[in-house]
Amino acid sequence: MVESVIGAVYISDDFSAVGAEQFFNNVLRPFYDRHISLKTLSHHPTKVLFELLQAQGCQQFQIVKDQTKNMIEQYTQCDGMDLLHHETSYLRAFAVIVHDVILASAFDTTSALAAKRASFSALDALEGDPDFMARTCDCRSTTQAKKGQKKAIEQALAGFSDDEDLMAVESILAERDGMDSDDEAD
Repeated sequence: MVESVIGAVYISDDFSAVGAEQFFNNVLRPFYDRHISLKTLSHHPTKVLFELLQAQGCQQFQIVKDQTKNMIEQYTQCDGMDLLHHETSYLRAFAVIVHDVILASAFDTTSALAAKRASFSALDALEGDPDFMARTCDCRSTTQAKKGQKKAIEQALAGFSDDEDLMAVESILAERDGMDSDDEAD
């Protein structure tokens, strides 16, 4: 929309940049100076957290949302007597979980603020304990082992030319993978 407005001013001034520059300096620059800063342009902490975990090769992380009741007691004085008022509000709770370990959690009145706080806390926790991912996450080694296994199977299957032999071997491997999945579930 901003581009369209500046373009319209530029065209209406017979393709002269003078009017567009004046419009920018008088209308847009005060807005940008007031509301846009390096802090407002920084990346969202949840995005930074997810990118960091993905760069580590981790695939088992999540942000879990919950809602809790918050009871606030307020005392008010009326005609010399203390009156007790109960006010109920709901807080949004978010937890950052990595491999079933709660890395950080936060509460706030809105989901956006609670998620942001939980992500900031998780980033701080990871910065404070640089060995956490090495101790907790084995996703990268598991993925590499599966890739190596797949490559070995493909090489073994490459020697077969008969479709029936190939189908027999694939069915045996599928059965074996099914057994491995059952063993992991136990």
